[in-house]
Order: sequence, then structure tokens, then C-alpha cells
Amino acid sequence: MAWHLSADHEVSLFSPLSDDTQSDELIQQIRSQRIQFIGPRLKGSIPSQEIELREDGEKIFSPFNHGVLKQLPNLEIKLDFKNFDIVMGPVHKETLPYFESFLRDKKDNQELFLDFTTLKEFDYDLDLISHLHQQSTLMQFSPAEENQKLVEKIKTIELRNQQVILLTLGAQGGVLRNSESLHLFQPPKIEEVKDTTGAGDAFFSTFANYFLNKESLDYCLQQALMASKLTISRVGSSPLRLDN
Repeated sequence: MAWHLSADHEVSLFSPLSDDTQSDELIQQIRSQRIQFIGPRLKGSIPSQEIELREDGEKIFSPFNHGVLKQLPNLEIKLDFKNFDIVMGPVHKETLPYFESFLRDKKDNQELFLDFTTLKEFDYDLDLISHLHQQSTLMQFSPAEENQKLVEKIKTIELRNQQVILLTLGAQGGVLRNSESLHLFQPPKIEEVKDTTGAGDAFFSTFANYFLNKESLDYCLQQALMASKLTISRVGSSPLRLDN
């Protein structure tokens, strides 16, 4: 996620990185942008997912290649969040204590950007993490589109002023919602889907980047869709830049 974030903000980042030279370079860039990296290093190849397109148009997805987990963050560490403007990352059972710790001492000028794409870890029960989305400024949800009951529940989460929800539904497009409106959007047109790995991270973090810089929600969405399109159009989850 850090690759897409603006250098104008203090950010605490939760995200795994592979254990290679490219990741070392990225960590240096993260530090130069005043972003704190909190997360495991993955030993092995960059995550990828090969896709075979059959003659009848059906896509066959291979299992994800996630590498081997080298180390996990120490959940007993008490982090000092007072110097960060934003805390951002995916909500897992492992990262939940970090976010809860941040919320306990959160200041009015600090914001929480959360990716709830791992709802299955909480048995798809929004009530278990309602204390998080009630205080998050920017949220992303990606439930399976066939789970219509959950989709409708996310659409009706009560939002306060300035809160934004991104509800992505794969080939079905998605929903951009704030306290005043609900906007349906279509997925970007892609000539060839090569690998879906990292598309959600690219979408969420790119949206966050432009959102932090006070761009309109429509413009944030356009840039996020472009980032996910570029990610899907190539193999692997290595970083991309829209200005390339």
C-alpha cells in the first residue's frame, strides 16, 4: 500500500512485504515518506496468481503463491501512535489489537483507514468489528457478491460526516458511499486479466492517496480504478506508479 501513499502525511502501515532486494528498497522509500512499516516479511517469491483463459471464456485461477512467512509482528508491543496522522491497513485478527490500541488514545486530528476485505476471519459478522468502522474515516469492504445479505448490510452502515465506504464486488463493480450519497461504479475494462494479486491494495491505497490530498471522490475513484487495472494487467504484486 505504501507505494501509492502521499509523502505529505504521517502514516502507520500494516502490510506484508516479500524478503527480497525490491522490498528493501521499498522500505527505504517508506521511511523517507515518514511512514512506519509494521508487518511481517515474507520469505519467497512475490505473490502471484496465474490465470488460464479457456476457449469458452472461462477463467481458471491457480492457487495464490504467497511465499513462506518469515516473522510475525509482536502483538505485545505497545506502539506510540501520537506522531501519526493516519493509521491504515487490513483488519486481521493479528492486527486488531494495534487498531484498538490506536483508538483508545486517538486524537481528533488523527484518522483511521481500514481494509475489511478479510471479514471471513470474523465469520462475516460486522458487529464484531463495528467499533472499528464506527471510528474509521475511510473503509474498504470486499465481500463475495453472492453474499447479498452482507452486501446490503454494508450499504446501510450508518455513516457520520466525512466517512467514506468503498464496497468492491469484483466483476460486478462496486459502491462508493458517504453520508450523503451512494454511487455505483463499474470495473475498469481490461483487455487481458493476468493476475488479480494486489488489485485490492492498489485500489484502496490509491484512493486513500488522493483522498488525503482533498481531491473529489469521483477523481479518487477514477485513479483507484486505474491503479487496479494496471495491477490486474500484469503478473505479480510488485509496486506500480500511475505516472509511469
